[in-house]
Amino acid sequence: MNIRKALLTASAVSSLIGMFPHAAHASVCPGVELRVSLYAKTAFSSVSAHISAAFATFDGMIEAEGERLLAAQTVLNTQESQSSSQENVTNIQAAKAAGSAYVAARVAKQVRDAADEFGTTGYNACAVESSMTQFYSSYQNTFSSDPSATIKPFVAGRPGALARPTAWMQAVRSGNNTSAGALFNGDLNASAQYINLVMGPPDSWQRSNSLSEGRLFQAHKMTTDARKSAAMRVLASIAKENAGTGPQRALDNVLSQYTGDGGERWSAAMASAHPRGVLLDAVRLEAANVAAEAYAVQKTMRTEFAIASYLLTRSDNIAHQKNQPLPPLPLPSPSGEGN
Repeated sequence: MNIRKALLTASAVSSLIGMFPHAAHASVCPGVELRVSLYAKTAFSSVSAHISAAFATFDGMIEAEGERLLAAQTVLNTQESQSSSQENVTNIQAAKAAGSAYVAARVAKQVRDAADEFGTTGYNACAVESSMTQFYSSYQNTFSSDPSATIKPFVAGRPGALARPTAWMQAVRSGNNTSAGALFNGDLNASAQYINLVMGPPDSWQRSNSLSEGRLFQAHKMTTDARKSAAMRVLASIAKENAGTGPQRALDNVLSQYTGDGGERWSAAMASAHPRGVLLDAVRLEAANVAAEAYAVQKTMRTEFAIASYLLTRSDNIAHQKNQPLPPLPLPSPSGEGN
């Protein structure tokens, strides 16, 4: 800054000398040079002071403007920094909020999916389970013991019975319950009366002094009892399984969930059901199919048992009739011999 002031001062002095061309001439004149020299010094001092003041003012203005620029730059930087920080904080908070909302939405969706999945138990699950439980319970109650045990007391001609046929003949003459339909309509009382009719009259013991006749009667009694026992078991099984609380009615109730009107409702419900509910219902349907097939096998075995018993009885009757002695021929009377 001092070098620049010196240069400017020298330039100003040269300019002033050029403005007064007669100064050199005047200086040679007596008494003039002193006045000129004093004036030049005064002018030079005034101009120098003016220039110094102007430069000082200018320097002050430069410094002030620089300080203002620096202050403004600092303020600007601070504002930008704060703005960036706020923006960053805002972005971070927005990201956190978005992340929290996403996590909350995902958790809510998982909860809904879990509730939907594990809350789906298939079509009419409670009714299906109840009807299947009723089927197994009724099956065990019917076939865990002799199904004819509750019917035997009402059958006069039951196996092992010895009585006069009077009561049986009175029941036959009444003409009630002579149809096999009683075995399938669920009426156990009517079924017992029909079985009583089919079993025939009871065997009646006849006292005999002959040991051979007693043995023959005993053998005949054992044969008829075996036949009656098989027949009673089959007929009683049919009556018990078709009773109101029998296994056949319960199995029909299970299968009705998937057939007929129940089948239409089931298929409509399964079309929009959750996969877990569909799988559970498929398992129940398969269990119902297995139960129905097993029950059908049991019925087939009972039918084969009845046919085998019938054939055995027929064969025994034919063999018994062939082994009977021929009736004795009529002998001539003693009076005929004399004629």
